[in-house]
Amino acid sequence: MDPSKRVHIEKAHNFMRQYRDPESRELRKLSANQFMEVWSHYDKDANGYIEGTELDGFLREFVSSANATDVSPETLTDATLDELKSCFMEAYDDNQDGKIDIREV
Repeated sequence: MDPSKRVHIEKAHNFMRQYRDPESRELRKLSANQFMEVWSHYDKDANGYIEGTELDGFLREFVSSANATDVSPETLTDATLDELKSCFMEAYDDNQDGKIDIREV
């Protein structure tokens, strides 16, 4: 496959969408294995934290996966992403180190 097409397909794929009910768009209950699949998918450097661009990617896909249409995760504005990230970190970053570790979720 042409590499440019592969990048487009990968960008179009929303990993979080598979964990939502297709009708209601509600997040399904995840098994421990599914949770670890999600964690591993977004913890790209496998350092045990979801931080920086990893967190941006997760939040973008999480929000766009709730939309019934195939909205690109990139349509979330930077300002909205910053606000969402701030709220997310306030809710989950218990030790306030600026990153999310598995124990915090």
